[in-house]
Amino acid sequence: MKQSSIDKLSRVYNFLEKEEQSGMAELIKEVLRAESQQMNCNTKFDIYKFVLPKDKYRTQLQGVFYDGEYRVATDQIKLIAQKGEWPEELQGKIVKSDGSIIDGHFPNWRSLIPKDMTPYKPHKIDKAAVAAKIEAFRLEHKAEYGKSTQWCDEWRIDIDGVLFSAKHLWTILSTGIDTLYIHEREQYRAAIVSNDEFWGAIMPVVK
Repeated sequence: MKQSSIDKLSRVYNFLEKEEQSGMAELIKEVLRAESQQMNCNTKFDIYKFVLPKDKYRTQLQGVFYDGEYRVATDQIKLIAQKGEWPEELQGKIVKSDGSIIDGHFPNWRSLIPKDMTPYKPHKIDKAAVAAKIEAFRLEHKAEYGKSTQWCDEWRIDIDGVLFSAKHLWTILSTGIDTLYIHEREQYRAAIVSNDEFWGAIMPVVK
């Protein structure tokens, strides 16, 4: 959907809301949310795409944790640790996207790093193929707009017999990483990703 069409829908939504036609207004709002999510599904890296959405019980996961040479974010499905030089005053702190500090203890993310990578086998990911698959999903499920804000959460991509969420896999690809290391015996263990700048993990989907 083009931006001009989205703008028109936004105006219709505002009109319907004023006229108290809540049912139709809500349907249009869901369409706008779905289109917005699709438009924002690009490969530009943003570490805050890895944080947990608002959750009153796990507020410590709604920010980025600064730990030595890494800054780390996770939503419990995927995790990314970006290597770099970070301000000393941020060390040991969890920072929200608005710059505020979150009180709490970040999980021991380093415990996820395997001591032995021998059982993990590399699988090259074709970024263009993943993008095409997501576009096919989008077209196939276009009629479902309005039913749920989580309209693409069920999309799965099969990599050598292991299923991963298309949405989360696409976010991982925004790092420039194009290889998943999947445990050859324990398929439901987190797959590992890494390059010179990033280390990360993504949980597979349990069948």
